[in-house]
Amino acid sequence: MRLLHRFQALRRSKRKSAPRLQELLTQAEERLREPDLSDTWSTLTVPDFIRLVNEARDELGRGELSAAKAAQLWVAFAPTCDWDDIVGDSVLGNEIFELIDTAYGRPPAA
Repeated sequence: MRLLHRFQALRRSKRKSAPRLQELLTQAEERLREPDLSDTWSTLTVPDFIRLVNEARDELGRGELSAAKAAQLWVAFAPTCDWDDIVGDSVLGNEIFELIDTAYGRPPAA
């Protein structure tokens, strides 16, 4: 019974955070399209990061972000990771990361 309540709470958390996460991902895409960004120190290229953000936003719009996409976002927006290396807007990056971490949790180690 406890597991069922936990699962239901997790689903509510995901549904509640989805609109805000979509809004923040739109802002992230706008920032990623700014000229003169450098992905030299990042594991993602700017075009790959834009694609990741768009795909995640589309999945959220359809009602559910896949675990694989959530894991990719978690890594990309984690503090001092790709987002910080490319864009550097830690306020936006941290807000996105916190929503993903709260709703989906840390991805399993590969």
